[in-house]
Amino acid sequence: MIELERDGRACSNVLEVLTLAEKKGLSDKEIGSLAGCSTVALRRWRETGRGDYSHVNRLLAALHGTGNNARGILLADASLDDLAARAWVLGYEASFRYTGKPNIINAITEDAQPSQGPSKFRFQGKEYGQGRLVLAVINFTVNKHACNYQKLAEFFPARLQGSLDVVARVEEIKDTTRYFMKEDDIIILHNGDRVAVCNQWGMGASPNTPRFIERAKQLGCLIEPIT
Repeated sequence: MIELERDGRACSNVLEVLTLAEKKGLSDKEIGSLAGCSTVALRRWRETGRGDYSHVNRLLAALHGTGNNARGILLADASLDDLAARAWVLGYEASFRYTGKPNIINAITEDAQPSQGPSKFRFQGKEYGQGRLVLAVINFTVNKHACNYQKLAEFFPARLQGSLDVVARVEEIKDTTRYFMKEDDIIILHNGDRVAVCNQWGMGASPNTPRFIERAKQLGCLIEPIT
């Protein structure tokens, strides 16, 4: 188990914790949710190698399942953040509703389990997994609309993915493991810009593939799920 190294209010071995989270397949959005911070803060952690100790400690506790997990305690004594983080680790989503009283009622319900859906799709006569589908659609869009980088970013904004740019200039990508970086996968735009497509797509706890497909359909792409 990682032991945090504290320097005042900061943790100085934060990159070890981030590496552990990434090995578990967590996106920046999911990591930020567990830590209780923004994805912008995570970028600063990576750039400086330091992060707010309380946030890093909370993330590490969630990864190891040793934090305040709302078991054996009254709901009134648990924070909303602790409940939401623990629910996510268990594979659920927590929903909250205000009852008009001083306390918030917290519900972790079976019908809030992560949605599942098809993992294979047919586009332009070929079958693709989720990540390769995104790559194929963006290649198609570039050829159809002769997009520059700005136009491509307008067609496919970062909110579709959740925490990463859907398309990024190759020279600006810091974490190359999250993008299709093989030479055959790099897209060369009509003005010579070289861009790569994000490969972080899924149907799990924070599904982003459906958002992308909906946007692709709005742009005239015919995509069929394979069941």
